[in-house]
Amino acid sequence: MPSPEYRTSEADKLIYQNSNTYRIHADNLRWSLLGGYAVFLAAITGFSQNEAGIISIKDPAISLLAFLLSFFYLWILAVQNWFYNLFAGWVDDCEGKLINGERLVSLHQFAKENGPTINPFHPAFFFAEFLVGSVAYYFLVQTIKTLLTPSQVTDLLW
Repeated sequence: MPSPEYRTSEADKLIYQNSNTYRIHADNLRWSLLGGYAVFLAAITGFSQNEAGIISIKDPAISLLAFLLSFFYLWILAVQNWFYNLFAGWVDDCEGKLINGERLVSLHQFAKENGPTINPFHPAFFFAEFLVGSVAYYFLVQTIKTLLTPSQVTDLLW
């Protein structure tokens, strides 16, 4: 039950507004990042199919580079998703405190108290992380396949 003497201050209103703004921005950013990866993937496969043969996925240097970039992108997505979860948790915390008539805390304070318990997993964005991870694995297998390895090893990987 909210305490009768507490009224939502202007600072609390601003904190709540900012928490929602940050969460929405983080959500838009993570989907934009996935769109950027789709463009990267389309470009690398498009150049690979080109008649001029500018690059080829069958070239181990190119497939290794594609793997490294994909793996790096996966880490970027995971970090961005962690921030989304942090902001979403902050929104939940703010809403709960507003309902209970408590003072809201800053993002810094919330992150200090709750940051270690937040992970980058989010069910709605797991698809993106799975997609990028699978493509990274494909490029890794393509790299191994194009190097001098016995066919039994590459068949097992495939």
